[in-house]
Amino acid sequence: MVQSMADQLATFLKRPLTPCSLSDGAVLVYFAINPQQFDNQSELAQTTAQTLGGFVFFDYDARPNQITLDGYTGNAGLSGDGGLYDLEQFRMQQGRPNKVLLFRYPQRFQGVRYLRLIKMSDNISTAMHLYNQYQMTFVEMGPQQPAPAVRLQNNPVGLALPIGG
Repeated sequence: MVQSMADQLATFLKRPLTPCSLSDGAVLVYFAINPQQFDNQSELAQTTAQTLGGFVFFDYDARPNQITLDGYTGNAGLSGDGGLYDLEQFRMQQGRPNKVLLFRYPQRFQGVRYLRLIKMSDNISTAMHLYNQYQMTFVEMGPQQPAPAVRLQNNPVGLALPIGG
């Protein structure tokens, strides 16, 4: 059963403090792995262009924040509850929509952030062969509600066109 965003938020806020948690609406995963690094990047979208009379400055406001979590985990953090195998279901795959995820990290911020996963990697190096290094990069989005597609009556092709993002 798929929960609404409001139900997911209520479930998140009732849960006692945990290192991190992610949800896509159908699955809720509480991290067994504690990120060793949390990076939150904020940046303005600005450009400068030269003109005949000098320079013009364009300010497009802030870009969406990028949040990166990374660290190392042993085999218990790989296959245990809330380990990397549980987080694997959020990895992007061709032909599958990239859902907005609810993210909670009580040690870093209050409440819930709405994120879209844009990069996920994990590897084992020869220098640290008993540890798995992982990294997840997200883009922060606002709370989103799904919008239904609308079929246009006079559309010659007869395709349903999506509305919203």
